[in-house]
Amino acid sequence: MKKFLVVLMALLFAGSAFAQDAPKGPDFKYNFFGMAYGVSGSQDDLEYDYTHVRVRPMFTLGNENVKGVVRLEIDQDYGKEATAAGADNGTDNMVVEVKWAYMEVNNMLVDNLTFTAGLNAYLIPLVVDNDFAMFNAAYDFGMGKVQLAYIKHQEYDYITKASDGTKTIDDTESYAVQIPVKAGMIKITPAYMYTKVGKDINDDMWATLGDASDTATFNSESFYHDGNLSNYAIALNSDFGMVTFDAAFDYSKGKVKKTTEGAAVVDYTTAKYDIKTYAFDAIVGVKPAEGIKISLFYTLYSGDDKADDEVTSHIATMDTFYSAPDGRLFLLDQGGISNNGGYNPFNKGNAALGLNIYGLKADATFGKLGLMAQYAYVTTAKDNAAGDNFLGQEVDLKVSVDVAPATQLFAEYGYIFAGDDNMGLDVNGKAENAQQFAWGLKTSI
Repeated sequence: MKKFLVVLMALLFAGSAFAQDAPKGPDFKYNFFGMAYGVSGSQDDLEYDYTHVRVRPMFTLGNENVKGVVRLEIDQDYGKEATAAGADNGTDNMVVEVKWAYMEVNNMLVDNLTFTAGLNAYLIPLVVDNDFAMFNAAYDFGMGKVQLAYIKHQEYDYITKASDGTKTIDDTESYAVQIPVKAGMIKITPAYMYTKVGKDINDDMWATLGDASDTATFNSESFYHDGNLSNYAIALNSDFGMVTFDAAFDYSKGKVKKTTEGAAVVDYTTAKYDIKTYAFDAIVGVKPAEGIKISLFYTLYSGDDKADDEVTSHIATMDTFYSAPDGRLFLLDQGGISNNGGYNPFNKGNAALGLNIYGLKADATFGKLGLMAQYAYVTTAKDNAAGDNFLGQEVDLKVSVDVAPATQLFAEYGYIFAGDDNMGLDVNGKAENAQQFAWGLKTSI
């Protein structure tokens, strides 16, 4: 028995020694974001309701200066048929997508240089907030970073020119630079983004890209091509303790062609357009007491005032090329729960006439209870054909309660006091008030 114990102890010591000498494997981390909510809304005789779930599991595998990241997203409308955009009553859920899938290398070649490659998120205030296939290099120089990005929006074809000389559509891609610099309590981020829009079109290409192969589904589809777009942006963020201030400005300029579907097979028209848009957003907040913040905000999106060869509607243009960030208002500017998927018939953030939003917001936190209320007066940036521009007023309310760590039960309510007729909130020729209520559970672990 003693011999057996001696041998067993020797084996344990040997195993411990070998374990210490064995190379360390990669670190594995994971997190989870989840949200499930119900929505109901109405305007005059219009009524709607739906229930939605969005979950985002993320997995990270890393070793020293290298890591790989995969983030999935599952969006489902409760009860919707699986062949469309929702889950069936069994286990055969359909809507799953890869949001992020990238590799990241820190201190690559030189210290403080980080390089990522793959599918990742990219943000420029007022311009873009989306996930792209991209390369991104960031060099940290202490008080700031230089960030360079190459983004591939659309790979139309591997071949750009066939052996017989026939051209295909060039890819759509962007080149961007941002330089966030922080000095004390202020951060300034200038940014520039150049987008080369795929060019050249012929009848065969239009038959592939549009609905030209099926005369029963013509719906005046259109797309931009053969051009470029430049965005010049700057953002300012500051926190002085009692007072905070954030602002962003963007100016875009470019030239593109727009091809619009006709009414027969391989029938389309092409016109040239100049793009000139701009946008501005600012919010200043004051904290009069602990847990309470009062803010004033203003948002401007440029708009079109006439039909000509210029594109001057900012958010509509940004949505066309990049998917612009959502706004602050729950309904008129797609800032509430609806920006997670679902239905919002009142969103005017990408309207051709643009928007002016003047708002007041109050936030309060009392232990596990969070409260938010905001009011906004909204006009279009350009008058409509009748000379009107008053879109309406919106009141938003939100309450949340912490029911577990990083987990909240919430409810939000938005009400629109409709403005002038013929502004997009009309029912049977007259502008009508509208409302929406939503509630749900949100967690991040």
